[in-house]
Amino acid sequence: MFTNGDKPKRRNSQVLIQNYLHMKNFIFYKIVLMISICYGYMAKAQNIDDVTYFAKFITAQKYKLGDGLPNDTVKAFELYKDCAENGDMPDAMVELGIMYKKGQGTPKKLAKAFYWFSKSVEKEHPAGMCQLGALYKMGEGVNQDFQKAFEYFKASADRGDPNGMYATGYCSFKGLGTTQSYKEAVKWFKKGLEKNNPPSIAMLGTCYRNGYGVDENEQEAIKLLKKASAKGVKIAEKELKMKNSGYYPVLAFLLLAFFKE
Repeated sequence: MFTNGDKPKRRNSQVLIQNYLHMKNFIFYKIVLMISICYGYMAKAQNIDDVTYFAKFITAQKYKLGDGLPNDTVKAFELYKDCAENGDMPDAMVELGIMYKKGQGTPKKLAKAFYWFSKSVEKEHPAGMCQLGALYKMGEGVNQDFQKAFEYFKASADRGDPNGMYATGYCSFKGLGTTQSYKEAVKWFKKGLEKNNPPSIAMLGTCYRNGYGVDENEQEAIKLLKKASAKGVKIAEKELKMKNSGYYPVLAFLLLAFFKE
């Protein structure tokens, strides 16, 4: 389904977005733009449109998160839409799809979410692949298809997406769209751990607690569950209070919480 051949050439605005995503803790997007100009990011842009859409994407992020700007999902949606439609930005396509999926700043439209995730996949965007897989997994806006879900998750994971690693491990753990294998699940949860992915950490802790795909190790399980709990996986805290009570509570929670953002 996916090849590693010639990839569509991305606009330089997409490069600027990737740089921004590593610096998004700045208080206000204008600071990022000033630093970008001073340190040569402007030189990477072929024309002013690239910089314009870069600024719009950052502003959308700020409105969505209420970070430096008032929380306003409608304005965020409008900016993401402009960037996705006119700026040719895969990151914006994914964000727009998420807003359609969740009904943020716009009525919930799963068909539109599917469309924009698919558009990002055409550009081989890992997060878009993972989001598209989630739609197939849950049967949202499309007929449920575990095999397609797994294929998209795996493609996402192979390209380094932490959520894709978790999802690939989860499908392997449950045998959804692929052969059931605890060892394969643990492999992907460990990769997710390397990326500091909270649900991967929780699932790996559960595997160690119950001896699924690894030797049973309560000490390691507790360490991982504590780490997941500290990162906001609330069920991990409950699991810590249970003495080898089985994995179903954790799995039930993670299934319900799958890609709720």
